[in-house]
Amino acid sequence: QAQMSVNSAWASYQQTSPIIYAPISGKVTGLSLQVGSVITAQSGSSGNPTAQKIGSIKTSAPPTIVLNLTEIDAPKVAIGNKATVTIDAVADKTFTGVVVSVDTVGQISSGVTSYPTVIKLDSATPEILSNMSAQASIITQTKGNVLLVPSSAVQNQNGGIFVRVMKNKK
Repeated sequence: QAQMSVNSAWASYQQTSPIIYAPISGKVTGLSLQVGSVITAQSGSSGNPTAQKIGSIKTSAPPTIVLNLTEIDAPKVAIGNKATVTIDAVADKTFTGVVVSVDTVGQISSGVTSYPTVIKLDSATPEILSNMSAQASIITQTKGNVLLVPSSAVQNQNGGIFVRVMKNKK
């Protein structure tokens, strides 16, 4: 019971304290407050408290990319699948990453269901900023010990199928 009293007192102190505690470590950016600014409780139309963004915290953790999969693609993707990512604002660079989350409940917008999926990039880079537009290719299956040939090299002759091999560029 004493611990509950301490926890309650600490929560009350945090709500009335002029100090803002960050949930993670990193560099505070985009701060929308100045010294002496007053933060007041806000509530939505239903009377419930709402969040008020006062800044962001940039960490050294590798960035994550959130994309929406279609209902056709979502069942094919699994946590742990590797991915390649390109970002419009970072020209001529391809990033690699891994799928860390697939929301299998989905979100419906205008009658279309999409499934938010999170890809964690393998390394951090200062060029990537929040909310940049990205495209990803997720590798859902690989095969070993195979030979990839252009379809134009596959020939069909006398009921047999073979691959034409070039020698000396002929």
